[in-house]
Amino acid sequence: MMVSTAVFFSAMALFVRLASETIPVGMIIFTRFTVSTAFIVVLYAAGTIRIRPVNHRLLIARALAASIGGVFYFFAVSTITIAEAVILKYTYPLFAVTFAAVLFGEKTDRTVLGLLSLSIAGVVIMMNPASFNPQAGYVWGLLNGLFAGGAVAFVRKLRDTDNAGTIMFATSLMGVIVSLPFLAGGMMVPEGIELAWLGLASVCGLLAQFSLVYGIRYIKTGSACIIMMLEVVLSSALGFIVLGHTMGLIKIIGGIIVLAGGFVLIRREGK
Repeated sequence: MMVSTAVFFSAMALFVRLASETIPVGMIIFTRFTVSTAFIVVLYAAGTIRIRPVNHRLLIARALAASIGGVFYFFAVSTITIAEAVILKYTYPLFAVTFAAVLFGEKTDRTVLGLLSLSIAGVVIMMNPASFNPQAGYVWGLLNGLFAGGAVAFVRKLRDTDNAGTIMFATSLMGVIVSLPFLAGGMMVPEGIELAWLGLASVCGLLAQFSLVYGIRYIKTGSACIIMMLEVVLSSALGFIVLGHTMGLIKIIGGIIVLAGGFVLIRREGK
């Protein structure tokens, strides 16, 4: 399920970038969460899933973290290369383990803080401050990692009390609410290929979320995060093949440092 999550998220990143060339990002975000909410409601009406909130406070916390993180991710994907956006997203394993340790008492130690510092140093190198041309996309990417880490830690704990359908519904509905202000950036009626990109981005995002919520119940937080790093490879390949995106040497070095923190983490966490 974690591998499936990586595949669907990679495809979503590509379709979001293609759609953002003509469609306002706020509209893409709103559509993605609206489609997800509508689909879950249909499944609930058909009796396929159950929506029964149990841990209301943690459910809201997870929904907020995932929704806000999603907004930052979409803005990152639309402003920098998808490879860079996904690499920045993968600071979240360290944030996830940190949140899990601080909030839920999962076993960890101070090494995590060192690994987190290493990844942030990698982000700084990727931004190439010597060029004096910082891009907001890097900030969005790092903030996405922070909020996504919280969302992963929350859902790991939440799966002890609430089923996947409930978690998905709460997250999607919260996403619709959170994305409403961003519609002020503009709206349009997509047609043809624009509509296809928008629809595919929404469907892939939905499938990725279902895979994540169902799969993470059966695997440790750190292990799940690192398995999903397959997304970095897939997104980089898609970005190069479809969009012609390439990364300079400095950015590649920074990206390797970011990912190194995660790989060291999985060695600590074990299987």
